[in-house]
Amino acid sequence: MAQNNTLTTSMTSKTTPVTSTISQLKPNVRHQTLLARVVRKWYRPEFLIPNQHSTIEILLLDIEKNIIQATVRKLLVDRFDPRVVEGVAYKITGFKVAENNGSEIATPQPFRLYFEFGTLVLQSPNSPIPRYGFSFQEFGDIIANDSLDKHFIDVVGQFVGVGELKKTTGGHPIKTVKLENIEKEQITCSLWGKYITEIDEFMKTQTASSGPTFMVIQCAQRIIFQGVRIQTSRYAAKIYINPDIPEVDALRKKLNEGNDPVSSRITQITDEHTDILSTDNILSIKEIKNCQRADDYVTLASIDDLESSIGWYYDSCKLCRTKVELHQDNLWHCKRKQCDGFTKGLKTKVPRYQVRYHVVGIENDYAEFTLFDNHIATLVKVTASDLLAAQEKPKIPDELGVFIGKTYVFKVRVKQDFNIEQKSSSYAVVSMSDDPEVISQWEKKYQALQDCSKPANHQTSTESDPIIQIEDNTAQIEDNIASSEMIQIHASSETGETGDTDGQLLDVQDHTPPLKRKVSRMLEVVEDEHDEPSMTDQESATKKIMKIKMEKN
Repeated sequence: MAQNNTLTTSMTSKTTPVTSTISQLKPNVRHQTLLARVVRKWYRPEFLIPNQHSTIEILLLDIEKNIIQATVRKLLVDRFDPRVVEGVAYKITGFKVAENNGSEIATPQPFRLYFEFGTLVLQSPNSPIPRYGFSFQEFGDIIANDSLDKHFIDVVGQFVGVGELKKTTGGHPIKTVKLENIEKEQITCSLWGKYITEIDEFMKTQTASSGPTFMVIQCAQRIIFQGVRIQTSRYAAKIYINPDIPEVDALRKKLNEGNDPVSSRITQITDEHTDILSTDNILSIKEIKNCQRADDYVTLASIDDLESSIGWYYDSCKLCRTKVELHQDNLWHCKRKQCDGFTKGLKTKVPRYQVRYHVVGIENDYAEFTLFDNHIATLVKVTASDLLAAQEKPKIPDELGVFIGKTYVFKVRVKQDFNIEQKSSSYAVVSMSDDPEVISQWEKKYQALQDCSKPANHQTSTESDPIIQIEDNTAQIEDNIASSEMIQIHASSETGETGDTDGQLLDVQDHTPPLKRKVSRMLEVVEDEHDEPSMTDQESATKKIMKIKMEKN
């Protein structure tokens, strides 16, 4: 009898599965058990048969807040579909653990689960596992980290913009939304299919009294299209509007604690491609330096050099991105008093880009523009942390020189205390674009605003007699020649002959600021050739005027 009891105990110890966490699961091991909550469930349709399910895909969250993907194959869909409900916690036994591969990878885990015919799924009520398993990515990390292309990501931010409904070349409808974080950084998300309808229905409920809107996009994908952006995955994505979760509550609290008022308006993105120009604050650098109103302004400038004396990164708080400093308790304390990192301190810090560049504007006016994580990481394709870790000794990384010599349209922020009261000519960059079309549109808009600000000219002229118009401006041109070295007149001192009036009479030197010449060359590509007279025509007109003046003398 004792022998039989011993045998029963031994058999039980060998066959009774031990509950594991996701990190403890091993491939090719049978009889493993996992206690987890279903935080997302979706269906993949059969190829060319959208009404039939090919697989059920599931995201499982354990007590350690790790997430793993599980797949139910076609033959078992009807068996497990009613037994697995999103939001419910289960004790799952008898599954297969295999390599995480396939066309739709949801998590960075090396393995995924496969339900089998003998898999047992039992509800686990009152489980302490959280309802949601979001793993939110920083906007700067999304832009810089190429590895996020390989799996789904979660994003949270204030919903600040929505675009118009458009169609791709294949006829598929698409709409964009913009999310903004606590640092006023924005990221664009492309919506497809049913997600467009969800946003349209929500927008119908918005009124002038509606407060700030916060959005969570679960199972989004990082893509490269007109820069880095995210998009809703085809089947897995889920959009939450103002969800009751700690991350949104913390974001709302941080925004309310800031000095700037929190805008509740969701703006209409009429043309996302030139959104940086959706303002009348189009100024040159000289005008920005003289302005007396704190606001965001858009200017055209070329990056001339990098300011190396102040470093290229700062140590930031992982909670709110504010600068941190090391205290005597060997913890990094946030400098923002409202942040939990200010009082409690943090064990780790996060290096982030902060690089100051010397820029020159269209009239050779100089200023300093500071670029941050979301700007620099887009081009260098590496985070400041990784770049710093790769250095053998401290230096300015060569990768940061990629901006030098290039021309951009910048949106910069003018601050009341720093720029206006202290008269600093150093500005923080909000956004930037080097798209030739954006540069062309800036030039047009700037010129139009300049023309509107000029006094009205009541003189009239006829197109049939252009010489009259030229002669009317002779006095002004004469004054300009007397006070400038741009035009030099060469004549023979021996004979008094002027020589060839089209060649030796005038030596017209082009002292146009380099950036303006560069912009002119760029505009030749995007402008119609008949919109403006060419430089050759202008020089020819100037020579005719000078010839008339020489003959009078």
